Amino acid sequence: MSLNLSSKILSLPGQIVKQVQHDLSQHRLTLVCERDKRFRIIDPVSGNPGKVTRYVRRLVQDLPLSGYACYLDIMLAQVKTQQGQQLIESCDFVDKGSRYTLRFCRLVSGLCRYM
Repeated sequence: MSLNLSSKILSLPGQIVKQVQHDLSQHRLTLVCERDKRFRIIDPVSGNPGKVTRYVRRLVQDLPLSGYACYLDIMLAQVKTQQGQQLIESCDFVDKGSRYTLRFCRLVSGLCRYM
């Protein structure tokens, strides 16, 4: 059985969902994503298109999906800036250095207000 999830439904700009891994023992889903080549890679400092030195994988936690803990295995580009630094490109749905998506953080924040 195959499962086709659109990255537009999940709102993952710059990523394409390639595979869904279902782990019953840990009660979790992992969505393995690849970088969408249609999106330009932007230098996070200057905002200009940057040169890719390599790709980096990150595992971030997202909102629960169908009662399972959901993790996103995303691919981000490491960019060489005009000053010679090597930085990870910015991502719209994950803050720099965070292990959680922005929507997961908003969910936790909202739950804290009501508990």
